[in-house]
Amino acid sequence: MDYVNSDRLLFITASAGAGAHRFGRIISCIDNVYWYANDKRNGSMPWDVFPTDAVKGKDISRYHFDRLVTNDPAPSTKNMIPLAGERIERFWNESDIDEFYKTKWSLVMNEVGADKIINSGKYLLWILHDSPQYLLNRFPNAKIINLIDTDIDYVIRRYMKTTALFPINIINKNIKPDYINSHAQSINDLMNFNPSPTYRDYWSWNKFKKPVFQNEMETLYAQYVTKMLTEQHIERIKENPKYLNVTWDNLDINTILNYLNAKSIDNNYVDLLH
Repeated sequence: MDYVNSDRLLFITASAGAGAHRFGRIISCIDNVYWYANDKRNGSMPWDVFPTDAVKGKDISRYHFDRLVTNDPAPSTKNMIPLAGERIERFWNESDIDEFYKTKWSLVMNEVGADKIINSGKYLLWILHDSPQYLLNRFPNAKIINLIDTDIDYVIRRYMKTTALFPINIINKNIKPDYINSHAQSINDLMNFNPSPTYRDYWSWNKFKKPVFQNEMETLYAQYVTKMLTEQHIERIKENPKYLNVTWDNLDINTILNYLNAKSIDNNYVDLLH
């Protein structure tokens, strides 16, 4: 299957810290969107929300979910829909990224049964932080719902309490290259001193060569996060007829249903609105 050009890829794009996983659960209540229910830790239904330390990130944000597609007693990346976008691309040399999606990424999609999900008529959903235009350039037929911040200060504060605490490293060896580029090397160097580094630890390492974030760095780190999210916001507010811009304030479910050519949404989605 030509996954790169598939019209059944659904990307939810948003600033880190903007509540994209909660929004993704709302979208997963739509009748033609696949929900990752086979990983019981996600919840059997999108509105089945609970905290657990069995999923990386779900102990930080209870709305978090993994892209696991089989009910494996020992879940691993072998049964996970592969990551897309900058979070995996940064481990690859830029000249290799197109080939990565055409070969290794597509091979893993086949191995985990993405073709069966797509052929059933369901959209496969990712939560990403890339700009929608960038994703559209790579996946020209994908559906993209772009969640725009209406309160950037709130998103910055939430980032500091959530995303900043997420692990910076990606374990998915099946979609990493055989070589170590500069980004991967910098993480490896950090992990020699801190085996479980977070995003803010990685910033501390690059900024001060300190492997563990210190509380006295909070102000400087907040300035870094503010600059990053503000710049991304400027890019994110651009409009394009090929993707759908939404905000939490003007969330119109009927518009989203029409965009996805869907017929209905489970009424339990309202539990996720607040």
